[in-house]
Amino acid sequence: MDGPRMDVRERPCNGSGEGVRKVERDNGRPRAALQTGDRRLLTVTIDAMGCQENIALSIKAAKAEYVLAVKGNQGSLHEEIIDEFRFASKRPQQAGIDFRHGRIETRKCKVLKEFKYISDPKKWAGLQPLLRMESAREFKKTGKIETVTRCCISPLDGGEGSFQKIIRNHWHVENKLH
Repeated sequence: MDGPRMDVRERPCNGSGEGVRKVERDNGRPRAALQTGDRRLLTVTIDAMGCQENIALSIKAAKAEYVLAVKGNQGSLHEEIIDEFRFASKRPQQAGIDFRHGRIETRKCKVLKEFKYISDPKKWAGLQPLLRMESAREFKKTGKIETVTRCCISPLDGGEGSFQKIIRNHWHVENKLH
């Protein structure tokens, strides 16, 4: 792979997938894509490989926002996010269900705007909420169920529904590439 997957959402963001486009990589650096002068950019989404402090700073410097996927590549950040959700009081969640391609997919998004266990939140430009997306796919023919939990960080001030749309649209673009 020659760099992290990056998608850019342009205005308007209506949740339909419209206004989402794939950004070509320049050695995996989103800065190059953001320096195009296109000030309509609203939200950049990047897979965990691109979850880096300097990338978050570059996106914010270009007056855009980000949703960055977090996995074990960020040292303790992934575990800290898991702990935040584990010890947080019950939070509302937004659920979405799709019936397509011979499977039933259920997604639950939770957002935490107040957190205690992130060791250095200031190093992530404008970090506000922590996100957790739980997905379960049930294959109708076999009854097999696959579950995945994804964690993300963002400076956006949004609710579960808006983040669910952003993350879903990121994967919509990603899945079209395969």
